[in-house]
Amino acid sequence: MNRLLLVLLTALPLAACAPTSGAMVPATGPLLYAAEADDVFASVMHIITTAEGLENSNGWIISESDSEGGFVRADTTVLTPWRFWAPQRVETLSVAVSEASPGRTQVVIQRTAGARALEVRLHGMLAEAHERL
Repeated sequence: MNRLLLVLLTALPLAACAPTSGAMVPATGPLLYAAEADDVFASVMHIITTAEGLENSNGWIISESDSEGGFVRADTTVLTPWRFWAPQRVETLSVAVSEASPGRTQVVIQRTAGARALEVRLHGMLAEAHERL
């Protein structure tokens, strides 16, 4: 009984400090650009790696990337200071880039609620770099 209580008292604070992940927002409809998929993929990578992080975060880090498959996933860990401890949450943004037809590229973005600013940045900068159809 005492061992069980000791295990619970040790595990509970550790579980409380573990990062949580926000719920994913439904993916946006596909956006079409008049550009080659490789060029759009390179733009997406550049936009994410140069983006400012969220407040109290470690900045956006590309956690998964596949240029052949046209997939990028970026994560950031956000600390929310509260009294004597700082719970963490992980915000995520995933981008799928695929060729719709020769010279036309489709982009689909899915994110957690806290990644909205990065999604808006992606939309704006992709529209500046490539003609949106």
